[in-house]
Amino acid sequence: MTDEIREAGESPSGARCSGCGTDLRLEPSEASPLVGLGGGGAALRAPSQESAERCSNCGLPIAVSLRDADKPKGEDEHAVLSHDVTCRKCGYNLRGLSRDGTCPECATAVALSAREDYLCFAEPGYVAKLARGNRWILRGLTLIVGCALLIMLGFVSVVPTVGGPSELLVAVAERSMVLCILGAVSGALLFLFGLWAITSGEPTVYDTRRQDAARRLVRGCLLIGLLGVFLGVVVPRLNPPLRVMAAFEILSLGFSVAGVVGIAAYFRYLRGIAERFPDRQFAQRAGALARDLTVSFGVLVAFGALNVVVRWGPALLPGGQSASPVASTSAPSPLGLLYAGPLSTVRTCAVGVAGLAAFLLSLLAIRLHSRLRKPLDQQAALAARHWSAAAHVPSGATHE
Repeated sequence: MTDEIREAGESPSGARCSGCGTDLRLEPSEASPLVGLGGGGAALRAPSQESAERCSNCGLPIAVSLRDADKPKGEDEHAVLSHDVTCRKCGYNLRGLSRDGTCPECATAVALSAREDYLCFAEPGYVAKLARGNRWILRGLTLIVGCALLIMLGFVSVVPTVGGPSELLVAVAERSMVLCILGAVSGALLFLFGLWAITSGEPTVYDTRRQDAARRLVRGCLLIGLLGVFLGVVVPRLNPPLRVMAAFEILSLGFSVAGVVGIAAYFRYLRGIAERFPDRQFAQRAGALARDLTVSFGVLVAFGALNVVVRWGPALLPGGQSASPVASTSAPSPLGLLYAGPLSTVRTCAVGVAGLAAFLLSLLAIRLHSRLRKPLDQQAALAARHWSAAAHVPSGATHE
């Protein structure tokens, strides 16, 4: 990035944003980090906002402005594409067409499809859907974590004890619990709608395989998780035989594993989105969250699996009748000893630490999505501007 900025100093126009014309060349200042441009004493200040890779005003990647500044006016405007380039709107192969022409299938400007793989050049509806999905996810996560925090702090359980156990206070506590549950469910629905929107497929871009695998994996895990929640509500109400219920509880561990895989895939998918702003710092944070959330939720799932196997496993054995071997009068199995023996303290501590870590990481996820709002909104506005400008440029005209 530093080398690109220094090279930009060779051109007088290299210090202006191609998107909004913001003057990036500032006078030297002791209060700001400066990068010398060579000659004239002027310098380009690294932006102090979220990322030094985008214009602080419109969000256009600085690399785009640098390339536009280094490119002589009119150069390669009429050149023919010598490699495969798919139209961003319909997927038509534009190889062999002039850069100043239009796609023969949908009339989208060839020059637009030949630009860098940044969100600001992507199809506007797709980028707007990313921004909308992020807002829904942010609201949903905030609701879920807020309701979970109320329950964790014992807000509902403390109410009945205030002033003695009266029927009125008990009713208030029950309704408060219902409100918390309804809030969490509403947040989950917002989160799911947002997740589906933010993982929408882009019409056509270069190298669609790069993020399509992660996007499909996230959606697949989402569908598996929804199926698990549905079965978890329906199956117990059917009062199945003990063995059937035990088999379902053990098989349902697969839904939990799918959830952990989906979390990891989602934040890796976000990292790929951030690389198209670009914002390397955001991408690194998304990658770190993918790792940390996978570990914390993985620990919770592992101990949950132990709980399920210990509780329901004996019911699958010949003559098994009890769904709770810990409470059974018969001799406990080795797994039962692990579940209720001295190691139970270790298990409780590990689950508590993992649960607390997952909660704190969820707060970081909220912050991450909050910081994602501005760049996605900027990229959506830039994409709409670029496509609108390209639509009004007649075929054969010169593009700047």
